[in-house]
Amino acid sequence: MKTARFALMLALMSFALVGFSKVNCEPASVVVKISLENASHDRGLSMAMYRQLDQSFLKVEHEGFYVVKVQHKNITFMIFGTYKEWKKFFSAKERLPIKLPTL
Repeated sequence: MKTARFALMLALMSFALVGFSKVNCEPASVVVKISLENASHDRGLSMAMYRQLDQSFLKVEHEGFYVVKVQHKNITFMIFGTYKEWKKFFSAKERLPIKLPTL
């Protein structure tokens, strides 16, 4: 009888530990909605946008906002802006120069 109780307690503890381990497997996803104007002030986010985005979503011009999804530092950014704002962002004049660290 003691062996059966011990086996039952061991089984219950095993199931509990497996249940708790699955809860913390995936980190909570963070989604931030931000305007293109505010996003362009962050240099790291701007560079991530240049790397991840393709201008093809601007081929069809429509009224309202264009919304894109960008991953940066384990955060998903939903960036919205008008057609003119996106065109200005992708223009060669607006690209941020890459500064090399000075020694």
